Amino acid sequence: MIVSIGKHKTSDDRYYDKENCRVFYSKLDPVAWTEWNINRNELGELPENYATIWSTTDKIPTYLNNDPTVYVFVLVTDSTETTAQYAVGQLLIMDGGVDQYVDRSNTARENPVGIFLKTKHFDGGNPFRLKQAKMGIVEVFGSDAEHRFSTSWDIDYTVDADTEIEGREFQDFTVGNASNYVKFPGMFPFRRAALNFRAELQAADSQIKLKQVALVQDTLSDVAEQVA
Repeated sequence: MIVSIGKHKTSDDRYYDKENCRVFYSKLDPVAWTEWNINRNELGELPENYATIWSTTDKIPTYLNNDPTVYVFVLVTDSTETTAQYAVGQLLIMDGGVDQYVDRSNTARENPVGIFLKTKHFDGGNPFRLKQAKMGIVEVFGSDAEHRFSTSWDIDYTVDADTEIEGREFQDFTVGNASNYVKFPGMFPFRRAALNFRAELQAADSQIKLKQVALVQDTLSDVAEQVA
């Protein structure tokens, strides 16, 4: 299930405003929306974004590829509210760990697929207004020799990436069967918190999966939360 929201410039409907165009997708059961994007969430360095998803196909085999493949027709643009630029329509394949598309000057663009996951906000399982976080733990699967990702936390006053706290970068060899329990410090007081997980796939066939997230918290607490 795909929801594509393409917003045009306020002053001219011929052009998109890329900053306010969004594409979300989800499996039908359970419904958990994920943003499908290029060059967003600080994971890409190129100016283009998806303007809108025009259409998609079902999984179909082809003469050249027996594996089921999904094709998608998208509009890609670097147009903003202040600088009008035409969007480029193109047929792409939803597969692999590399974003490949063509910009409006007919230049081929290529970037690693970026992952940005934000968990839901949680209160740590107790009704107290102020808790103390001690440690975060993620269980992450990776197909590469080393895992590379970063984490940070949202708390009550977080509004964007600049106000996230406890940012950490990780790069280390995988252990066991490519699955790792990675611990990272999280000494901060919170009322409600959410974890941010960011990574870029290291190759076109790379796989990464976040299996589990946990927050270890101090048992000391403040006063009971008042709920209106």
